Amino acid sequence: MQKQTFSVLFFIRRTKLLKTGETPIQMRLTLCGQNTEIQLPRRIKPTSWNQKKERTPGKDPVSIEINRYLDSVRTKIYSIQREIEEELLPITLKEIKDRFSGKKQREQFKYFFQLFQDEIDRMESLLGVNYIGISIT
Repeated sequence: MQKQTFSVLFFIRRTKLLKTGETPIQMRLTLCGQNTEIQLPRRIKPTSWNQKKERTPGKDPVSIEINRYLDSVRTKIYSIQREIEEELLPITLKEIKDRFSGKKQREQFKYFFQLFQDEIDRMESLLGVNYIGISIT
């Protein structure tokens, strides 16, 4: 089995400036040569970005907060990768992206509520046989 290469890169697009003069911070996930990009909910002035370090070089509170956020995002991405490995599932960029965005979690809640609704429907079908009305309401 070939080892999968996985990396996380933060960058900005200096050509995509917002009206405020800031640009969104992007994250690129690369898995075995395939990549996907996610726009993060943080903005920064292009002059405040160091691409070699993939962070802001400043010591002001905004720079410190952005750097901490980037560290937490990187940690979260690697923990998602580790979770997928522990579940013995194939690691895909879509799976990582879905879990990072919370989409996978919403699907699990939807599945839980569907199971709950199925059980209520089953109990209602047995109303008067095995259950009384107070058990279901």
